[in-house]
Amino acid sequence: MFTARNKHNITLRGYGAKFVMRKEDYHQPPYTKTEWRHCLSLRGYQGIKVYGWLTVAATESTSRRGAGEDGSPHCQNIHIKDVACDANYRQGISVITAYNLLIENCTLRQTEGTAPQAGIDFELNRTDEQLVNCVLRNCLNRTQRRLRYPDIYVPNLKEISEPISIIVENCHVHQNDSGASTKMPKLAVHISDKEIEA
Repeated sequence: MFTARNKHNITLRGYGAKFVMRKEDYHQPPYTKTEWRHCLSLRGYQGIKVYGWLTVAATESTSRRGAGEDGSPHCQNIHIKDVACDANYRQGISVITAYNLLIENCTLRQTEGTAPQAGIDFELNRTDEQLVNCVLRNCLNRTQRRLRYPDIYVPNLKEISEPISIIVENCHVHQNDSGASTKMPKLAVHISDKEIEA
């Protein structure tokens, strides 16, 4: 519904607004099964703010923060506040690569459709992508079909990749099977001259 590629300094204010897509149509022809029908798709940008009790309903994913088309590896300086993601199909929010991301006072509820059906999903597609200084604060994940809040899926990390940093502060999971889920690569980690497998 809204796409920004390689743009800078965008502010979306949506207090009282509601974005709704036709989720039920995705289950039947002529639609084919996909995972990329986004309400907000933001790629390769710097400085974006999404504010307001904007309700994003019945989409496949609220937003996909990914690499730009000019070779920029990640999005930078993102602030998402007071947003509700309701009855999305695959994820509430997908974060592919980001540097300085703050998501606060957001509600993710009733995600159901295509796996992994996470409230918030951090998922690196490439070795050179980054998840640096990402903060979830005062968020609620409610009645997801599956678990995973947040879901951190980073098997593409290599020894040369920049270390990820994700902080979760005062967030709550309600009526879920469990909370966070992670999938990491098997890497050799050096601690005090001893090598362990992580």
